[in-house]
Amino acid sequence: MLRFAILAATFVSLTLSARIAVSQTAADRIASARAEIRLRNLDSAMALLRQVADSPSAADPSDRAMAFMWLGIVSFYEGDDSATAKSFRAALALDPAVDADNLARVDSTLAARWREQARAARSDSAFSTSGVVLPKVLRSGPLRYPEVLRQRGIEGRVYVQAIIDTLGDPEPGSIRILASPNHGFDSAVRDWMLSAKFAPGKHDGRVENMVLTVPVDFSLDAPSSSPSAPAAGERTVHDCVRGCKAGERSPRLLELPQMRFDSPGDLGPSGVHGRVVVRAVIDENGRLEPETISPIMSSSSAFERAVRDVLPQLRFRPAQAGSQAVAALIELRFDIRPEGLNWVRYEVSTP
Repeated sequence: MLRFAILAATFVSLTLSARIAVSQTAADRIASARAEIRLRNLDSAMALLRQVADSPSAADPSDRAMAFMWLGIVSFYEGDDSATAKSFRAALALDPAVDADNLARVDSTLAARWREQARAARSDSAFSTSGVVLPKVLRSGPLRYPEVLRQRGIEGRVYVQAIIDTLGDPEPGSIRILASPNHGFDSAVRDWMLSAKFAPGKHDGRVENMVLTVPVDFSLDAPSSSPSAPAAGERTVHDCVRGCKAGERSPRLLELPQMRFDSPGDLGPSGVHGRVVVRAVIDENGRLEPETISPIMSSSSAFERAVRDVLPQLRFRPAQAGSQAVAALIELRFDIRPEGLNWVRYEVSTP
C-alpha cells in the first residue's frame, strides 16, 4: 500500500511538471490554474500560480496581481481565511485596478472578502490621504523624448504610477503606465521613473511606502535635452478606477449625449449588444482630458469609434477630496445596443 502511495505521488508530480512545462507564459499558467481550480485540484493550481506570483523578473505586475488573486481563491477553498486576505492584499498592492469582476460569479462570499480587502487597502498608509505627505522628486536622469515621435510632432502627457519605498526609490515591479497619448512614450517614462530619487512619503510623521501617480509631459516647445517632468507634488491625479479612497468622491456623469452611427452596416444584426471600456482622467473642471484616453476593451471597432466620438461631449461633476475639486483617473464602461438604423441606446457605468 505504501509503495502504491509513493508511485501515485510520483505520477502526480510528473503530471504537474508536465503541465508547468507546457504553460510557458504567465497568462497560460494562470489559465491552467483556473482549470485546476474548477476540478478542485488545489495543490496543482497553487503550484502553477506560485510560478507567476513569486517571479517578479518573469511576470509583469498585472499578471502577478492576477495570480495572487487566484491564490486567494485557492486559500478560500482550503478554508484559510488569513491566507485569502493576505493574497488579496498582495494583488491589490501590485495592481489596485486588478480585474476582480469574475469573483462574484465564482462565489458571492469571495466577492465580499475582496471588497473588504479593497476597502482596507484604500484606508491604509499606501492609499490614505489623511495626514499624508506625498513623495517628491529630488533628482532624476534626463527624460528621453523618442525621436520618431518628435519628428512626427507628437506630444502629450503620460500618467505613470509606482510604489515609492521608504528609501525614496520606485519599486521596479510596481511601475505602471496608467494613460498615455502614444505608447511610444511609455519606455522613456519607465526609464525616467527608474532613474528618479524621491523624498519618501510620510503618514502621520512616519516614513512609509506609498503609491504615487506622476504626470509626465512631453512638449515640443521644451528644450530637447530636458522635456517637462512635473514634480510629484505639483499635480496629483487621484486613482478612482476601482473606487476612490476614503474621504474622496468619484467624478459623476452629468449628461449623456446621443450616440450615432454613420455606418449602420458595421453593427451587424439588429439588436447586437456591445461593450467598450476606456480609462481617462477627468480634470478639476469636470472635463475629460483627451490625451489620457486609454482603451481597455472593445467588442467591435464600430462601437469603439462611436464611443470615441461621444467622449469629448461628456460632462462630469469633478472628483472631490474633501471640499476641493481634483483630477481623477476613472474607468468608463459603455454598454451599447443599436436601435433603428443608426441610433443606439447606451448606458455608462463605473466599477
